[in-house]
Amino acid sequence: MEIAIDRKQITNKFLNAVSKLTDKCVMNIKPESVQTLTNNDDGSVVLFGKLDAAINMGKDQKDLQLNIPDVKKLTRILNCLEEDNIKLTINSNSLTYNSDNIKFTYHLLEDGIIEHSVISVDKINKLTFDCEFDLSAKKLSEILKSSTFTTESNKIYFFTKDKHVFAELTDKAINNLDSVTLMTAESFTGTEIKQVVPVSLEIFRLFAGFKKPIKVKINTSLKVLMFDIDDKDLTLKYIVSALVK
Repeated sequence: MEIAIDRKQITNKFLNAVSKLTDKCVMNIKPESVQTLTNNDDGSVVLFGKLDAAINMGKDQKDLQLNIPDVKKLTRILNCLEEDNIKLTINSNSLTYNSDNIKFTYHLLEDGIIEHSVISVDKINKLTFDCEFDLSAKKLSEILKSSTFTTESNKIYFFTKDKHVFAELTDKAINNLDSVTLMTAESFTGTEIKQVVPVSLEIFRLFAGFKKPIKVKINTSLKVLMFDIDDKDLTLKYIVSALVK
């Protein structure tokens, strides 16, 4: 089967975002989109990614499932191509490309080798949140810069005060540890965060380079967070559970 795709759209947006979280993933290709539901190695971060893209899948227009063993490796070989609009041939265990200048074969995994995510798309859509705020690219940059000061910790604690949202970078389980507190949003909607919500700083490193605001949604009772990024044709939803303390 042969499919036609926009190489830059797939690599620069979709694959680059996925590769920051995991080495391998299952890509579901439809005539109108590319999707994945995956998580990091320990299952602490779940990502649902969807790229709205016109995929020419021939006469059959049949949905495809590609089991990608190394997302970064696939990105690298696609970046070696000069053409933006390319045609890939999907075989039983590989995808291939052939032109006058370059050809390659990239092998896929069999179905079932990559474990399914710990949560389904249906469950993601049913999640409810009672506190929401926008995290701007500027505030994200401030968090990442401040983390170079609190190198002994890899945690960030969200709380609200005086109608603002704050984040403290420290580790409350360790005594006499340096800390820094930042205002991350001037306003929020919904319930106040009266008890701090601790999250691993690693999630914010995944967002490095994003220019669009991130919608942060928190279920204050279940201590579940969603980081929602909507960039025109790209939708990314990161789901994480808060740390114990």
